[in-house]
Amino acid sequence: MDDPNTIHCLRNIQRGSVVRRIATIVIFACLVYFQSQWSSQTCAWMIVSFLIILDCIDYPVGCDTKTWNYQYRDKINDLLSYLLVGLCFPLYRADFLFYMFVCIRSIGVFYFITTRNAQYLVLFPDFIKEYLLLRFALQITNPWIMAIFFFCKMGFEYYFHTLVNHKIY
Repeated sequence: MDDPNTIHCLRNIQRGSVVRRIATIVIFACLVYFQSQWSSQTCAWMIVSFLIILDCIDYPVGCDTKTWNYQYRDKINDLLSYLLVGLCFPLYRADFLFYMFVCIRSIGVFYFITTRNAQYLVLFPDFIKEYLLLRFALQITNPWIMAIFFFCKMGFEYYFHTLVNHKIY
């Protein structure tokens, strides 16, 4: 028989995932409505801030997030949030690098889900929030600075998915 805590956590993970998707749609709808009142820089700060907050919404309190059930849902929800940013905000819709980083992460998530090997998340890092922050909020366009941050993010992904969360799914 299944452990009641495991079943409880699975339900919390599923609910958290649904709540995150609904919150993402509601928050981005509000941001789209108000974006004309803000500068593009302010809008970028708002989007990055809410992406970070949304990433925490689905966290199942009292449950292990280093499980397959949580990790794959979290990665898919991240991608859905990024695609929504690209669809809703014209400034990013025309940005090639934004979509390139979304594609890079999509490849990593696809291989992670199909192989259950977290090393793909290291090779194809989630650099979207950092890119939006650097490029649009801080208005940094120097490719060397972007590259440094990109490789730092790969280092973080390695640290997190190899040392902190070293589970084999």
